[in-house]
Amino acid sequence: MVTLTNTWRERIEVAKQRRGFFVRGFSRRDLWQAGDWARCAVGEQVQLGRVRTDVIHDPYMRKLGLQFYRAVVLSRFVGWLAIRRAERLLDRVENYAFELDLRRAMILPWLYNNSPSMRTGPVSEPALTAEARSPSE
Repeated sequence: MVTLTNTWRERIEVAKQRRGFFVRGFSRRDLWQAGDWARCAVGEQVQLGRVRTDVIHDPYMRKLGLQFYRAVVLSRFVGWLAIRRAERLLDRVENYAFELDLRRAMILPWLYNNSPSMRTGPVSEPALTAEARSPSE
């Protein structure tokens, strides 16, 4: 099974099904891709647009990414336990990505909602109506 375009959630399901004495856990391609920031669980969140590319500077996300990589590597030796750990870590990566996205939406609301009520900034003079001006003018 080619896992090049599969998500990590799908790869975990495939790894759960692979049982045997010499073949178990994640495939060699999965091991290689888990160690690459562009294709790991964190990189997948970037590709899905949930977080920006500067997320690798976030210490907690880096920690989760490295722990996920370790779990994928250990799946060849420990098997089921490491696959379960990788699944839980993927949940944590996704949850933290949603949390970062929510923080970004709260800091930059104009980026997500372009309605006039959400726009911030000074009101221009032509936008004021005659009723809103003071009667002394």
